[in-house]
Amino acid sequence: DDYHKNSSGAVRKLANMVLQACGINEGLPPHCFEEGDDERDVDDFIRQLVENCTSGDADMTMHITGASKASRKFRDNFADFWDKFVGHAPEPYLLSLQDNPFCPWLHAMSTSQLMILRLVAVMAGLGIMLALV
Repeated sequence: DDYHKNSSGAVRKLANMVLQACGINEGLPPHCFEEGDDERDVDDFIRQLVENCTSGDADMTMHITGASKASRKFRDNFADFWDKFVGHAPEPYLLSLQDNPFCPWLHAMSTSQLMILRLVAVMAGLGIMLALV
């Protein structure tokens, strides 16, 4: 429902959820999800975020890599989310994932210099692919 009402807001929520799973509590600004923002591309926003994280300017709390019971539950919930995400998506959206505005963000995160961001983005992508099968 959120996607139909405000697609850029829905994509922002998904991207920020992936970042939070990495432990990056700093979200991406709303303007970077607006259509027509040709000044900077997706990779530039992710690169800037990674620079903030590696310089120590970002608040990071690892949720996905911990060994605690809460971390295991978080990982399970993260995987379950992508299964439900695909399960509730209308078929036309699934047939054209490359046109989905979230995919460039997921790709940019999966090629990031920050290992934890690559890990979580790949886990999300794998979760989507497994749910499709």
